[in-house]
Amino acid sequence: NMSNPVKSEEQSFDLTPLLTPISIFLSAILISATLFFSLKGVTLGTSTTAATGTTSSETARETVTVTELDYKGGPVIGDANSNLVIVEYTDFQCPFCKRNYDQTYPSLKKDYIDTKKIAYVSKDFPLDFHPSAQKSAEAGQCALEQGKYWEMHDKMFAVSTSDGATLLVANLKQYARDLGLDGAKFDGCLDSGKYAENVKSDMATGQTVGVTGTPGFFVGTKSGTNKVKGFLVPGAYPYASFDTILKDIAASGVDVAAKNFEDSIN
Repeated sequence: NMSNPVKSEEQSFDLTPLLTPISIFLSAILISATLFFSLKGVTLGTSTTAATGTTSSETARETVTVTELDYKGGPVIGDANSNLVIVEYTDFQCPFCKRNYDQTYPSLKKDYIDTKKIAYVSKDFPLDFHPSAQKSAEAGQCALEQGKYWEMHDKMFAVSTSDGATLLVANLKQYARDLGLDGAKFDGCLDSGKYAENVKSDMATGQTVGVTGTPGFFVGTKSGTNKVKGFLVPGAYPYASFDTILKDIAASGVDVAAKNFEDSIN
């Protein structure tokens, strides 16, 4: 927050009548150093971290590494055969995931998904301090079983609140019926926990490429069946960032795009 250094500077000048010339000089040096390092901490992407549940912002030098993700399949929208791929790791209770859904996803859908320019894959990464996240993830898989994953995906994000109150099991069962799913079949699926291990498997694939919080996006090009060569974009970045990354990949390849993204966040 760039307002903090300014406030500190004003407080220091209010004390100057009480300081000696030497103290004033030393204070000025300290304030300048504080401002310098604080101004380097401009917030870029934000996410919720798995370890603590706190929000984090990229403020130190970030290194972007190109690697390969074997995401092992999953719900896909857009063109499943596209060479350009985004794999999103998400948590339906996560406020930053909802921010992405509300502010970034609509433009991605309009410009890249609906126009079949990319394959957009959804993977689950429910954080354990979000009490409704695990069952919401399973609800998505149960809806996928009936061919309506993306409808359930959109419904859960549309109603999501950070306390999870709108994503309780009873709510999820009602949403399934609202979407025209077979209610009894959905209830049996959700209550049995049949997809709990699938959700854990999703998380494991994300962890192989450094996903520790949500949302996390692995962006790159197809390198094999269910495999992508690319890099991690950690946090809820604006649409313009994804647009630039995707255009860089299409024009110059993954390695150049990764370097450009690294430069943009530092």
